[in-house]
Amino acid sequence: MSETRSTRPWRLLALAACLMFLAGCSGLRLAYDNADLWVRWRADQYLDMHGEKRERLHARIAEFLAWHREEALPRYARSLEEGSRRLTDGLSRDDLLRAYEEGRAQLARDLVAAASRLADTVDTLDAGQIEHLERRFAADNRKYASEFLSGSAESRRARRAERTVERLEDWLGKLSDAQHDRVRRHSNEQPLFDELRDRERKRLQSELIAIARSRTAQAKLSELALQLVPGRGDAKYVAAAQAYTDAYFDLLVDVNRLATPRQRERAIARLHGFAGDLAALSLARREPPGTR
Repeated sequence: MSETRSTRPWRLLALAACLMFLAGCSGLRLAYDNADLWVRWRADQYLDMHGEKRERLHARIAEFLAWHREEALPRYARSLEEGSRRLTDGLSRDDLLRAYEEGRAQLARDLVAAASRLADTVDTLDAGQIEHLERRFAADNRKYASEFLSGSAESRRARRAERTVERLEDWLGKLSDAQHDRVRRHSNEQPLFDELRDRERKRLQSELIAIARSRTAQAKLSELALQLVPGRGDAKYVAAAQAYTDAYFDLLVDVNRLATPRQRERAIARLHGFAGDLAALSLARREPPGTR
């Protein structure tokens, strides 16, 4: 259960690497089978490439998606299947920590694979394309501020609680009053660190722009991409995010303890179903873009 369903568009390097989180939607197979179209569309919006540059970008995206299907999906499928077994036995904090570390390791592999394939394309961005990217980042930042930084602390905590309930109910079905109360207590007790996240986003955006301007992506892009892995980046942000993650794990253990047998069955079935979908997708051979 990721903190947000939306993948921030500026993270085009990580876009396909995070396709695992498409498991949050109901049409996983359909979504993954059309990922090349979606990723290329988003890349076109942010990088404003044309002609041979655009063709090269699309080819690199296709290379990454082929790698991801063959190498990453089987690992994700095994992790989800193992998760369904652990949940059957009763969810513990150790289970969450183990899954979290496995996810961090896989995300790091995915990010390096994506960055290494896209670096030479980033090095071809001209001044106009870099300015276009900066404008898109600015628009993203305004949207982020509207969603996460506006309003009183009380209203922001209320919105955070609503997002958490939505994510949990996607897995468990309707929460009980006791589960709702636990979510509200979690949101009210945890500090707001959206400003730190906003600063970290802008820092990474600035570094990407600097890499593009200096045309040093082939030397520096993989290291920058790895800063998207939880636990890396600005020290203050990392500390705040880790504290929130620790509290979130406590919340998940408590919500599971309060769960009904029907809720647990739903979560186990979804994990098992997603594992099967990912295993099947990893075995499927995708047609090259443009052949359909």
